Amino acid sequence: MKARKAHTVRLVVGGLLLGGALTVHADSGFDEVLRDAFDLSVRYTQQVEFLGRVVNANVSCGTSCPTPATEVNTGRLNFGLSADGNSIVNTLGLFEGPSQMIGVGTIVSNGRTCSTCHRPDLRNTQGQVVDAIKLGLPHTFPLSSVVPTTDPLFTGRVADDGNHPNGLANLDNHGLVLIRPGRFNPILPLNDPFRQVIEWRKVVRFVNTALTIGFVNDARMREVVETTRGAIFSHTQNFDERFDDLLRVPNPVYPAGPTDFEERPRNIAAFIEETTIDPPELMALLKPHDATANPQCSNTVGAKCKISDCVRLTGSTACTLETVLKLDPFFTVKTTTDSERRGQKVFADQCMGCHNTPNVFGNIDHVPGLPLSFPPRIARTFDVGVSQRNVHGLDFRAFLCADGTTQCPEASRSLQTVVLPLAKLDGTTVMHPVTIDPGTASATGRYEDLHRFKVPQLRRVSQMGPYFHDNSAATLEAVIDHFTGDHYRNSADGQKYPICLSPRERTDLLAFLRVL
Repeated sequence: MKARKAHTVRLVVGGLLLGGALTVHADSGFDEVLRDAFDLSVRYTQQVEFLGRVVNANVSCGTSCPTPATEVNTGRLNFGLSADGNSIVNTLGLFEGPSQMIGVGTIVSNGRTCSTCHRPDLRNTQGQVVDAIKLGLPHTFPLSSVVPTTDPLFTGRVADDGNHPNGLANLDNHGLVLIRPGRFNPILPLNDPFRQVIEWRKVVRFVNTALTIGFVNDARMREVVETTRGAIFSHTQNFDERFDDLLRVPNPVYPAGPTDFEERPRNIAAFIEETTIDPPELMALLKPHDATANPQCSNTVGAKCKISDCVRLTGSTACTLETVLKLDPFFTVKTTTDSERRGQKVFADQCMGCHNTPNVFGNIDHVPGLPLSFPPRIARTFDVGVSQRNVHGLDFRAFLCADGTTQCPEASRSLQTVVLPLAKLDGTTVMHPVTIDPGTASATGRYEDLHRFKVPQLRRVSQMGPYFHDNSAATLEAVIDHFTGDHYRNSADGQKYPICLSPRERTDLLAFLRVL
């Protein structure tokens, strides 16, 4: 949550103007001026659109569609959930078998599925929800108090952390998983620092996943299929080779028919995209061409929007739910008390500069075009001081062999500080020792991306804790305290967009956030 002026569209700055700005800055050494000049040169938009989502892939191609239609139910099975979504099943969720990829061999499953980390809600013996997990990890720490130590969450963790000395403690006590963002980059040698660097990150909860721009905690992934593929590789085996061919299997919908293959990441992505929208009215933003998801407003009983909404927002008596959702950013938020209504005004003033997706409250700013057409954009993730604070005192040394790889027995490894060669916009390289979470920079290789993370969506935020990329804020109160304290105030974005709240504004904002 940061106070920030809303942007619309930034157009490309003329080459002469930009070149002059870069030259002046390179000589003067002011990084901020250079980054601002670069950002001004990039055209981006706040148009409410979610390009490249699987659910829209075959919207208009008819019989000439390039890929088979996705199957949400099959995706659920590949994800590892029962039909009612209340329990973990691994019937079709395991990734194993002989791979034809060079040097891989036969994959033997460690028992993990997507649902191992993105778990269903915890329920009592009567089937009542006692912990709304939202396809994440339980809120209770240590995790071993609610998840058996025999569960693949613990027995398969070596696939993530390679038996890092702090791996079990960070998972059990803080719900953090070790990741290596460059782990499966085939272009880089195994001892490249961008394949060595580690980060301790929370397991993202799946609410409105398809209605966000950029994925995982640092927005380094650009669409859900890409994200799913990377997760399958990293969480299932403790070596660093890809096995893409195992992601294609005979389609269980046609067991007796001709060979018909489906790509499991696409079906998993469709399941995530279509089943995590909350509240359900927001599906109109994801499926604007679907009359069922995006109906015309009317005065019929049960209508999702009324004719009066169209008149209020467009001056016309006819419009769709999507139009209403875009034009009224709080349409689906039902405030009932004076404190909640005041809190909405505080949010609009202090937070919506970044949490600016209407009715979703993620960050909508993006480069026009399909996600895989562009790299993650500079300056669209944010440094709010959480990484530098490092509340849990996390150790970011990698557990490496003498040759800088992980391909040796654990007894031969040691904790080593990784030094990333990060490119600056002025053309120089900074050798950066990783002692705290580098954020997006570990994926982009850009110095200006250090300690930057994505803006999360905020629906059902009261059930989404603990908060921040490292689970370092246990409560919403702690989140507000961070954004009104020195750690945020001294951060790169906090210096630009300070937040000041009176005691009543703090109380009202908390009341509003709990309504979301």
